[in-house]
Amino acid sequence: MTCSIIFFYSCSNNQLENSFVREYDKNIIIIIDGNNNLNKYSDALVENLKKPYIKYPSTQITLIYNTKNKLKIYDLYRNDSILLPKENFYSANGLQKYLKKYTSMFHVRENILILWSHGTGWINSTRSFGDDGGNNINIYELAKILPIKFDCIVFDACYMSCIENLFELREKTRYVLSSPNVVPVDGIIDNNTLNLLCKSNDIKEKLISICNYYKKKHSNNSINISLALTETSCLQKIAMQIANSDIKIQKNETYNLNNFMFRNYKIFYDIKEVFSKTELQNLNIDFNKLIVYNVNGINNTFISSGVSIFVPTNNEIYYNSYSKTSWEKYTNWLKKFE
Repeated sequence: MTCSIIFFYSCSNNQLENSFVREYDKNIIIIIDGNNNLNKYSDALVENLKKPYIKYPSTQITLIYNTKNKLKIYDLYRNDSILLPKENFYSANGLQKYLKKYTSMFHVRENILILWSHGTGWINSTRSFGDDGGNNINIYELAKILPIKFDCIVFDACYMSCIENLFELREKTRYVLSSPNVVPVDGIIDNNTLNLLCKSNDIKEKLISICNYYKKKHSNNSINISLALTETSCLQKIAMQIANSDIKIQKNETYNLNNFMFRNYKIFYDIKEVFSKTELQNLNIDFNKLIVYNVNGINNTFISSGVSIFVPTNNEIYYNSYSKTSWEKYTNWLKKFE
């Protein structure tokens, strides 16, 4: 395979659009939205990511860094960068344009997208992902603007490993690597993680290695740590099983189930617990086909499956937000509860 080198020059937006299609084995796009209270951590992460990489052949790593008063794009593998005018990162001329740009520039075997910022799962009344000085993007809007089907999407953001998000992305990626609860500010992605992704072995093996690295990296953390590798191909079947079921769940069945607390609300519940300790167990859904691999911290208060689901106990304030998810529209999940 021929490997061509991409050069980044200081240039205008028009010049940026003038590029040739290049052949690569792997294309890794990293989106970091640090125009918020995570700015000092995002700055530190960018410096860490700029460290030298092991030279695996035919790999392209593009870092798009949105921060206060500037948007900077790095070619990490070749230590080049360009500075662009600041604009609303989640407008049509922001994230959507750059995703389209850096997926169409390369013919590759493996496309990986990494998203780093704030996250609130499916809760679009606040934000699903990101915080560009108050601007953000909902999970269904994110799915809509993704220009290709990725081999993997990595969410280095809190609460993003929920079945509602995974269902939204089922046609946009094969794998998702994400956490159902809080992610520490030094999170999943760093120079070591990228070196793992650059290797030539099977993508599933690489993502499992990242899970194990994440657990080791945060082994002394006092908060609950969980990370799951999920495969989206079975989600349509799971949703259909639920949609076609007439099972009704008593809310009191869910009161003692383990959950990932969000702003003092019990919203994100462990999916295997919900489906094994309520009437839903009669559906006999095999979540091992969805959850390929997951890890938990040694100090966790409970061992999670790595994926959450909403349980409507006393959280009516989130019903309107939830009703907009594709998962709810397809399964009528809220109507399963009495």
